[in-house]
Amino acid sequence: PFTVYPRPVAVFTVSSQTICEGQSVIFSSQSTFADSLVWDMGDGTILIGNSVVYTYPTAGNYPITLSVYGAGGCSDISILNPGIQVNPTPIAGFEFINIQNQDPLSGTVEFTNQSQNASAYDWQFGNGHSSSEINPTEKYYQYGTFEVTLIASNQFGCADTLVQLIKTDFDAG
Repeated sequence: PFTVYPRPVAVFTVSSQTICEGQSVIFSSQSTFADSLVWDMGDGTILIGNSVVYTYPTAGNYPITLSVYGAGGCSDISILNPGIQVNPTPIAGFEFINIQNQDPLSGTVEFTNQSQNASAYDWQFGNGHSSSEINPTEKYYQYGTFEVTLIASNQFGCADTLVQLIKTDFDAG
């Protein structure tokens, strides 16, 4: 007499095949007759389990391999190739300076964009105004502290957000 074990079948889905650096991907197994599941994330990382979540820290393409093992030493693999495409995420950054000009109550602030790897910008100046310029200038009509938000994005749809508090400066003349 001998025992015939069912052959495991490796099958899985991913939440997304295209992501940005720092985003997580959910890998879910629909494998059958598998007692043990081993995931090779394509960057040297090995994970164990039916469903795993992984965050890729750097841009690149990562082929995924799921190896499943069942009773009697039977096994199967499934490879996602091309794998997960991880696109670069820009880094939002800016400086600002209050500009004094001939208007005795200037309130003008000049913003210098220091973002990296970005191609589009969404500025929210905290006073109801916005801009998509690279290096905008904004005139504030009241004293105060304003929360300025810059969302820097790139051609892959990846974005980074920076929020800074600025204080308007007026020259009493």
